[in-house]
Amino acid sequence: MAAYRDMLREHLLPLSVLFLFFLIHFYFLNRYGINIPFSDDYGEIFKKMNMILDSGTITESAGHLFNGNGYSKPITLRFISLLHLSVLHEINFKYLVITGNIFLLLTCFVFIASAANINKYLTITVSCFVFQPQYWEAIYQSTLSNSVFSCLFFSLASMYCIMQKKTKYYVGSLMFAVLAQISFGNGFLVYPILLMISILQKNFRLFAVIFTIMILSTYLYMIGDSTSYNAGEQIEILTKLKLWSVWFLEFLGSSVGYVFSSGYERDIIGKTASITIGFLILIFYILLIKQKYYDKNLLLFSFYTFFILTALMVTKIRFIVEVPGASRYQIQSALCILTSLIVIVDLYAANMNKYIVIMLTVVFPLLFVYTSYRTNLPTVSWHKRRLATGLWSWIDNGKGLTIWSGEDAAGRLIIQSINKNIYKIPPRQSLIMESWKQ
Repeated sequence: MAAYRDMLREHLLPLSVLFLFFLIHFYFLNRYGINIPFSDDYGEIFKKMNMILDSGTITESAGHLFNGNGYSKPITLRFISLLHLSVLHEINFKYLVITGNIFLLLTCFVFIASAANINKYLTITVSCFVFQPQYWEAIYQSTLSNSVFSCLFFSLASMYCIMQKKTKYYVGSLMFAVLAQISFGNGFLVYPILLMISILQKNFRLFAVIFTIMILSTYLYMIGDSTSYNAGEQIEILTKLKLWSVWFLEFLGSSVGYVFSSGYERDIIGKTASITIGFLILIFYILLIKQKYYDKNLLLFSFYTFFILTALMVTKIRFIVEVPGASRYQIQSALCILTSLIVIVDLYAANMNKYIVIMLTVVFPLLFVYTSYRTNLPTVSWHKRRLATGLWSWIDNGKGLTIWSGEDAAGRLIIQSINKNIYKIPPRQSLIMESWKQ
C-alpha cells in the first residue's frame, strides 16, 4: 500500500501538469474551432468522402480510400473522416480538429515516458512546447491536425517500442511505422531510423524484418502513383545550396526564433534568430554523434535524428514555394528544440547548478508558452472570423471561401455534401456570432 502511495505521489503531479496544459489547449480548441472547411479540407475530406459515397462497389471505395499521388497520401486522415461520418452521419470539422489534437496528447505521453528518468520537471517542459498555438494552422485545420499530429505520434511511438527489446514491442513498432507512413510524408523517415537502431543494437534479424516491411509497405503505398519525379530538381538544389542551407537552418530554429511574431510576415530579427538557433541545433547534433550519445540514450538520439531528417525533407519539398517559418510546419521545429533541451539536461544536469536546470526546464518553457499564446491568439481569432465571414460571403455572392485556389470547385463540393446530408452549414446567426466572438 505504501509503495502504491509513493508511485501515485510520484506520477500524480506530472500527470496533473500535463492535463492542465491539455485542458487549456482544449479550451481554446473549443473556443476557436468552427465547423467550416479550410484549404486542404475541401480536397482531402469533402472530395474523398463524396467519392467514397458515390462508389458502386467496395473495391471502388477502397480505391478512393488508398489512392493518390506523391509522397504524402493522408490515408489515416481518410479513415478518421470515414469513421466520423459513420458514427455522426455527417462531417463536422470542429470535431475532426479535436480528434486530431488528441494525437498531441499521445505524443506528450511518448516524450514523457522517454524522458521519465532524466528530470522531474520535464513534464512541464514537454507540455509547454507541445500545447501552444504557434502552429495554429495545423491545430485548427482538420486535414493537417489528423495527418501531421498522427504521424508524429506514430513515428515516436514506433521508436519507443523498438527500444523495449521484446517481441511484442517489435510488432508494435512495425505497426506504428506503417501507420506513420500512411499518415504524412515524413512518416517514411521512421524506417531508416529503425534500421539504424537495429544496427546499433546488433540485432540483424530485426534489421532484415524491418527492411522487408519497409520495401513491401512502400511498394504497396506507391501503387497507382503517377507522379513524375524530375532529376533536374536535385540539380537545382545543388545550384542553390547556399539558399537551401539557410532555409533549412531557419526552419530548424523557427519555433523559438519567431516566437515573438505570428502569421507569415517575419522581421529580420526573427529570421536571424531562427537561423542562429537552427545552426546551434545542427552543431549540437554533430557534437552528439562525435560524443556517441547514441550509446548513452539511443531513443532520444533517434528522436533528434527524426526531426533533423524531417527538416531536410521539408526543405527539399517546400524550398522557395513556402516560407521556413510557416505555421503549419512549426511543430517540427518546436519538438526538435524540445528534444535538444531534454538531451542537454540528460547530459549536463548533474554538473549544473539546480537553478540553471530549473531555468531550462521550467522558467524558459513557461515564458515560451506564455509568449506563444500572447502572440498567436490574435491570429487564431482572425482566422476564425475569416472562415465564418468567408462562408457567409460565399452564401451571399458565391465568393469568399478560404482556399488557396479552386474556389468554384470547393463551392461545388459544399453543395454536393449538403445534398448528401453529410454536411450542415452553420446557421447564419451562428456564423455572425462566431465571426465576432473573441
